[in-house]
Amino acid sequence: MAQALRRISRCHSTALARPLQRHAPASLAFLAPPGRLLSRASADTSNPDEALLTPGVTTSKSQVPKTLKKDLKAIEDRLARFRMDAVLPGVAATKPLSELQVPVTKMTTLENGLRVATQETYGALCTFGVVVDAGSRDEMPGEEDGVCHLFEAMAFKSTDGMSHQQVVSALDDLGAIPTANSSREQLLLSVDVLRNSLPEAFQIFADIALHPKIDVDEVEESKMILGLHLESMAPELMVKEAIQEAAYSGQALGRPHFVTPETLPRLTAEKLRSFQARHFTARNMVLAAAGVEHESFVALARKHFGGLSSGGNHSKRSAAVYRGGEKRIEQPASVDPFTRVAVGFEVAGWHDKDLVAMCVMQILLGGGDSFSAGGPGKGMYSRLYRELLNRYYWVEGAEAFVNLHNETGVLGIA
Repeated sequence: MAQALRRISRCHSTALARPLQRHAPASLAFLAPPGRLLSRASADTSNPDEALLTPGVTTSKSQVPKTLKKDLKAIEDRLARFRMDAVLPGVAATKPLSELQVPVTKMTTLENGLRVATQETYGALCTFGVVVDAGSRDEMPGEEDGVCHLFEAMAFKSTDGMSHQQVVSALDDLGAIPTANSSREQLLLSVDVLRNSLPEAFQIFADIALHPKIDVDEVEESKMILGLHLESMAPELMVKEAIQEAAYSGQALGRPHFVTPETLPRLTAEKLRSFQARHFTARNMVLAAAGVEHESFVALARKHFGGLSSGGNHSKRSAAVYRGGEKRIEQPASVDPFTRVAVGFEVAGWHDKDLVAMCVMQILLGGGDSFSAGGPGKGMYSRLYRELLNRYYWVEGAEAFVNLHNETGVLGIA
């Protein structure tokens, strides 16, 4: 390209002015050096360097070197191959933004009670997954402690029809990104994938969610990995867990969410199977997706999840009562040289009218630490940065957090 440009600038002929004029909008990025040939709408034809690109000026084609014609012909061929107004085979035509409907959340309940919710995004990527209304607060104390943490580690392993290696290979072939998450009140399995690969990805996902093998060897392997994570758990996470235990001591919400050195050895494949069989029922789950067409996604849900058991009426959770208190964790300075303190206050839960106000307060308080990986100035106008980190050099980090549950929550600073 650079050689073609130099030849153009040295040439005193304008025989190719009209062919270049036809492709000027598309070739501007290729042929216009900064402040040079295409910098003016009307060029001075007395300058031979600029006359070549001046519309409406022609001379004899015999004056144009053959190599120059070859180079420009190659450019024209390339532009013709990648025309923006051409319809590509196998690629659906796009619509102008003015013709698209405003995205809304649509919901359909299947015959077995499974709720299917979608929202269109008009993008090439879609995300779908299942949310289960169960978490560590629903574990049977003394028997299933830590089973939700184990579920997270066992997600996307072997199924009744596929080995773990086959699951991984199948998702990789589709370019899919799997995600698993557990909390005190919900379990999540989700997949990100190109929307034209949705049917294939959904079939694999349904097998993973509904027919996990829960192999004993894979459970032991996952327990070993959880043990390694336990040894290297971030101190910030430990402090927030301690706040939860202090706020709801002696209750389901106050039990540890993560495995502990005491509960890890007691976890078995049978306990995980029992927990999933008890909670993975249609009425206790929501299948959701973003970036899909609602009716086609409902058809996939009915095909793969329509046979899922509705499940009986689950016993209601006992309402948690905020009690407050203190929880201390002692560690040697060789493990963590910092002293970390967190203070929490009771707030309402997910369904309270002040939910948005609580979230806004958390954002306003903000925070961070003395080193910001996001670049200079990130978050430095938040209240905790201005009033705490910038005033007291010995404070290494401070941030606001909020732990929300169905009926209660904790807003605090750590």
